[in-house]
Amino acid sequence: MWRKRTFSELSAETFNRKGKLPLVLVLHNIRSQYNVGAILRTADAAGVEKVIISGYTPKPEQSGVKKTALRGLEGINWVMSETIIDELQSLKKQGYVIYGLEQCHGGVAYHKQIYDFPAVLIVGEEVSGIEDELLTLCDHVIEIPMFGKAHSLNVSVATGVILYHLLQQFGR
Repeated sequence: MWRKRTFSELSAETFNRKGKLPLVLVLHNIRSQYNVGAILRTADAAGVEKVIISGYTPKPEQSGVKKTALRGLEGINWVMSETIIDELQSLKKQGYVIYGLEQCHGGVAYHKQIYDFPAVLIVGEEVSGIEDELLTLCDHVIEIPMFGKAHSLNVSVATGVILYHLLQQFGR
């Protein structure tokens, strides 16, 4: 009754999809190579336009990132940034709307936010989140409501939740 699709079938389906999600994903000060790899794999799966890696976030060529990302590194457009503030200001001038994924006073539940594209999504360090200097550049701050005793999700899981919600909002 059920038959798994082969890698060839999956590759053909992916090749036939048109365009990218008009989203720049910023990974700033993510500590774990495995989180970075998982996020890059998900970003590739969601068709993200570009990923900017900044701060002390591990580079994609590091072993833990490669291991977790699998083939996701082959299809993702990523760059390292030494000047993330300048890059975010430039993107804003180009018409990008900047969203920060963070638990903040005044933040909006991700599923209640109306998103504008092209967009930037900033995700930050696993424990302390997005630095205040980057938060000041955000046009909107979104958060994932928590209903258990844990106050947050793993950064790679949280990023996946938001990326697939953005795909839905964009109409894919």
